[in-house]
Amino acid sequence: MSSRLLTAWIVLSAFPSAAGAQASPALRARERRLAEMHRVALAAAERADGLGLAQMDIVREGVLTLRARPGEVPVAREAARRALVRIEHAYGDVAVLASDTAHRLASLGQFAGQVRAREERFGKEWNSPRWLRLGGEVPDIAYVENQILRGVEQVLGEHGSHAYETWNHQLTIAPFSRADAAGDLTAAYVDLVTVPSPAAGTCFDGDLRQCHVALGLAVVEDPATQWYSAPERRRVVALLTAANLPETAVRTCIERGDDVTCIRLLRSVDPARLPNPLATSTRLSLLRYALETGGPRAYLRFVNGGGTISETLSRAANTPVDSLIAGWRAAVIAARPEPVTTTASMGLVALAWCAMLSLLTLRSSRWNRV
Repeated sequence: MSSRLLTAWIVLSAFPSAAGAQASPALRARERRLAEMHRVALAAAERADGLGLAQMDIVREGVLTLRARPGEVPVAREAARRALVRIEHAYGDVAVLASDTAHRLASLGQFAGQVRAREERFGKEWNSPRWLRLGGEVPDIAYVENQILRGVEQVLGEHGSHAYETWNHQLTIAPFSRADAAGDLTAAYVDLVTVPSPAAGTCFDGDLRQCHVALGLAVVEDPATQWYSAPERRRVVALLTAANLPETAVRTCIERGDDVTCIRLLRSVDPARLPNPLATSTRLSLLRYALETGGPRAYLRFVNGGGTISETLSRAANTPVDSLIAGWRAAVIAARPEPVTTTASMGLVALAWCAMLSLLTLRSSRWNRV
């Protein structure tokens, strides 16, 4: 369905549902008129779409079906192949529903015109290369891949999980690859070992109960002391400028380092307004690990059923939540960044450079005048 068709449907279908809830004959008559307008608008949009689609080729790659102009078929096929890796890895059995999404690339040509217009106005350095200028305006593969992923995310990624939205503040789950998930685990390792949080530190050491606390999976009785260390408490108080905290107490906490005052201030704030000790990407790594652990039907289980975030993740992974957390922690530790190793020759080179720079400094005219 094209954007024009979708817009017509959204705008016109909103009115009949509202009118149908009323008993007034006048409103029912209006509903019938709007329904007829809706039908006419859909037919007109279909005819307009048909004129453009007749001149386009169909590109099929796995569960994806795309329409592209003849000159864009190779780009569309490669972009679909790349996107499909992430779509199938994230959504598993649900990925087949991506075939219901029509990705039209004919309209991408107009973006090339917009790019040219902006280049003429702001200079060519304004826009990063997005088009391959090979005998015409052909969209870049990475750009088309991104458009496909965004379109599929809007269709399949709407998880409808209030628990997950509240937990990680994300309305959709984006497609991801195995390499993306591995990178998340490495970033989570860095987060766990660097964040100044007592719960994160003990989680890293193997206390699964504290992993629940650090990840926000458990009810935290006292976030001020469980989530933050003393230096972190001062930083958080400094961030809460919009919380209307007493200025004198804030200065006592930040400038004098009075930790008792810092704790009292943080306890006076709604816990929902306090920043989580671990990054959003670390929580996302847990979700992606759960989806990978749960197999092809993991995403289907994730979107079906309610419950707490712990129950939702456990259902997706098809394993008890403690086993899920233990497996995630082990995967995080295994994904630690490779240490940078130095050799004796590298040390000698560094010393040689230091000696040479010292000699050049001593030979400068400024030091000779001293």
